[in-house]
Amino acid sequence: MSHRIAKVNELLQQQLSLLIFEEFERDLGILTVTAVDTTHDLKNAKVYISTINEPDLLDVLDKLQNRAFKFQQQLAKRLTMKYIPKLEFIMDRSKDKIHQVEKLLNQIQSK
Repeated sequence: MSHRIAKVNELLQQQLSLLIFEEFERDLGILTVTAVDTTHDLKNAKVYISTINEPDLLDVLDKLQNRAFKFQQQLAKRLTMKYIPKLEFIMDRSKDKIHQVEKLLNQIQSK
């Protein structure tokens, strides 16, 4: 990943976190934008979301995706970029993977 894309990802992550908080405040529970992965042409970005309310995560993703265009418009007002990427909100499964690895390590240690 180039330095430029890494900076764009970081900037989008910060701004989207603020926009989501402003839009929903606490309506969606505790929500975190864990990462943003922008394509090299800056036209698309995957936004990884994590929340404490695991059963409601699909509902949260649906609400975010329904407002994706609005978020893009607000980003265009806040940022000076040639392209504002099309946003796709995705569940961040890294927490699940961490728990699986911890479980396996505990099983190995107990033997």
